[in-house]
Amino acid sequence: MRKMYHPVSHLMLALTISSCMLVTACSKKNQLPEKLPADNTVDAKTENDVTDPPPFFTIFPESGNTTYHSYRIPAIIRSKNGVLIALAEARKNSDDDWGDIDIVCRRLLKTSTDEVKPGITNAEWTSQTIIAGNNNVVLDDIPNVPSDAVAESYSNQGTFGNPTLVTDQTTGRVWLFMSFNDKDHCQSCNKVAGDGTYDQYSNVTKYGDRRLFLCYSDDDGATWSTPVDMTQELTPNTYKWDAVGPGIGIQKRFVSLENTLIIPANGRNLYKTPTGSWSYATVPSGTSESTIIERPDGKLLRNDRKAPAPDITDLANRYRQTSASTDLLNWTAPFQNNTKLMDPICQASILRYTDGSTTNKSRVMFMNSNHQTQRRHPAIRISYNEAIDWPIIRSIPNNGSGILGGYTSLVKTADNMTGALIEYNATTSMNIQYHKISLGWILNGNPEP
Repeated sequence: MRKMYHPVSHLMLALTISSCMLVTACSKKNQLPEKLPADNTVDAKTENDVTDPPPFFTIFPESGNTTYHSYRIPAIIRSKNGVLIALAEARKNSDDDWGDIDIVCRRLLKTSTDEVKPGITNAEWTSQTIIAGNNNVVLDDIPNVPSDAVAESYSNQGTFGNPTLVTDQTTGRVWLFMSFNDKDHCQSCNKVAGDGTYDQYSNVTKYGDRRLFLCYSDDDGATWSTPVDMTQELTPNTYKWDAVGPGIGIQKRFVSLENTLIIPANGRNLYKTPTGSWSYATVPSGTSESTIIERPDGKLLRNDRKAPAPDITDLANRYRQTSASTDLLNWTAPFQNNTKLMDPICQASILRYTDGSTTNKSRVMFMNSNHQTQRRHPAIRISYNEAIDWPIIRSIPNNGSGILGGYTSLVKTADNMTGALIEYNATTSMNIQYHKISLGWILNGNPEP
């Protein structure tokens, strides 16, 4: 049965209680929290596995599910207990970015403390469930709705999107941020020719048209709290359009602000210290659809999509945008073109695979559509110097007759492989594939530096 929590006031109480519990769990400066994922672990299996192509299957939709037209915008994370939690936008009537869109979830469970399911068949994953949208209505949090009956219709046909996850490895809680707008709004709707009015939908034009919701799970994604509207607390009042993530955030581990949770968002980072509630700190403008990692020296790196999008012929500016900072709360370095990472102006994903604090190398992985004009040709790269250079790159095979490429999300699995959610069929009814990739396959016989 779904756990139901009351809106903001009770959530804040829960945050205060959980924050107090975290005080005793905090480690001393420069020590990692207990039971962090094995970020330093690379075993012989993943180093030597060169299975080609890497195994994959369609994770969204679940086999036999015909409820939705398309699935887009994946996010995947690993819980403290090693469970993989995969989310996506389930788009009811079309593959458009607006209209009736829900957030759905599937999970890969560990069979015991020692055994991990491969996760490369549909049957190994749990059935598809709905986290936000459909019958899981958000009533009190929707503004200017006159009655619960209207609110239910409003919520059921609204747009929940941009799922962005982060795991608190100290408490085990998995947090989920989502963007929301009602069924009648979108970012860039099409005008009817001649009369200047909008066809069916209206653009988001003022603060509050686009909202930010938050929920969490304390049981590895099996159940989730009722989404709570955090727009007033976490979205600057000058914003009209807004988006969080999508994908994943991080838990800070080095030098300062250890254990702080960080979620990248438009123009800011959302963060929660172990003893505090969720807040935000601004970053320079000029980007959207954000990713973030932490370097072992404590410096944070954002790797974002350029915004607004340059013309398709402006190849000099069709690259990823990066900015680094040693100070979460005072981030001043402007974003710049990263000419080592071409980009079709799309979302991407970045993941720390190993941190190099023991005998292993520091490895950061990055995946995007390796092209400047098309959301195709997804490739995975490895950096050994903290996302500065990318000497290793390998393209993901386009298995099947559709088009592979678009939005992605990366996770390190409990058996030290890399799981990748990748959009598929960009020109028709879209779905999402799960690929399980070994380090050996990415290296493809090339020596590591």
